Amino acid sequence: MKKGILFIIIILLTSMAFAISPDEAITFVSTANNFLLSGEVAGIQEPRVMIASEKSDYWVVAVLKDNTVNVYIPLNNETSRVEEGDVTLRKLIETNITITKIIQLKNSSYGLNWPFSYTTRSTFDTLANDLLGMVPRVVVVQTEMKKLGTSESRKLELLADDTQALIEELSLKSKSIAEEIDKARAYEEKYLLQPDTNQTKKYKDYFYEHYDDIEEYRTKFTKIETNLNNLKQGIATLQTTSLTQTDKDGLINYLKLPLTTAKLPSFFSQANQTKTAIESVFNSTTNIESLVLNLKTRILRNDTWKIIYGNNTKINKTNNNFYSISEAAKAILDEQNASYWIEQDGVSALKVNWQQTETRYNNQEYEKAKEYAKKAESNIISIFEKGMPAVEDNTNDLLFQIIIVLAVLGVGLFIFENYVKKKKKAEEYEQP
Repeated sequence: MKKGILFIIIILLTSMAFAISPDEAITFVSTANNFLLSGEVAGIQEPRVMIASEKSDYWVVAVLKDNTVNVYIPLNNETSRVEEGDVTLRKLIETNITITKIIQLKNSSYGLNWPFSYTTRSTFDTLANDLLGMVPRVVVVQTEMKKLGTSESRKLELLADDTQALIEELSLKSKSIAEEIDKARAYEEKYLLQPDTNQTKKYKDYFYEHYDDIEEYRTKFTKIETNLNNLKQGIATLQTTSLTQTDKDGLINYLKLPLTTAKLPSFFSQANQTKTAIESVFNSTTNIESLVLNLKTRILRNDTWKIIYGNNTKINKTNNNFYSISEAAKAILDEQNASYWIEQDGVSALKVNWQQTETRYNNQEYEKAKEYAKKAESNIISIFEKGMPAVEDNTNDLLFQIIIVLAVLGVGLFIFENYVKKKKKAEEYEQP
């Protein structure tokens, strides 16, 4: 037992050791690598939660420009690597779009009429009870029509019987919808807090099923309204002495719908608007090929950037003063250095290859940029290996020349001193 607990603790600690925060995921995309184009910013949209997919968790970083998402970059929480599998990518992007746009809808005016809410559930619970309470009154009308025994009353009796069945069905449907809303609300709450790509389809299905139920409900309710109006008109125009006007008015009053149903037309209209908004969310996830292709391009861009501007062990091994192809190429081609390298053919070739590398990269021709970068790397290594001509050491020659000069000066000084001494003696001899 203790070993089992210890194993679980080790697993948890291991997963925590490799976990990255949302800010670290953003930094990975925007600063540590080169996924962004000019004017773009990286961020994690609300609800800022990781998405589970195939036993791994991912931070999905959105790259935006002018509040429009250009690309999604899913980052594995454990490996800190960008996901590249086509199937997993599509699922992660679909799920991320779903949860972020649904949250936006719930935080907007659509949230006031959200299908999976306590308010909506309560509405249908109340309707279930109120509609059921109407059934006995319709039965009274049915019974009275049967008593009359005329051909017209017989038609009304059958219509009342049909209406009673519809009302009972709608009451049960109200109860069923309330129960389904409860299930969907619980599922939605968990899904938005702990989204899983394998649960996205079921989450969408809850909406589709709900609005199918609402459409069926609206159809039944419309039918009930039509039947009740026909019953009222039929009772009002009955040609019989068995019913007084007061009796007719009483029966017609029995056929009034519960007050709670007065809100249904407004509810149906609002539900239709919300349904359209939600469908637009789901439709935006049906064609994500462009987003996947864009991500593939960004991955290629980043790989190319690393080759050109990242650490290059071959160059660093040849000359440890330089870190990357870019750094070495610029140093070699600098005006103060270019003409001094022994490998001048290599310098000429490097100038062409480096220019092409930069141009192709800036034009987003990443495969071509990589090809020219590899050629530039070869040029650089060859240039560094042959280096510059050795500077001649003239120190000994200079020292020898100084010694000779000093020797000449010494001899000259000696001669001058002897001359001065002889001249002085001559002058002293000539004196009286």
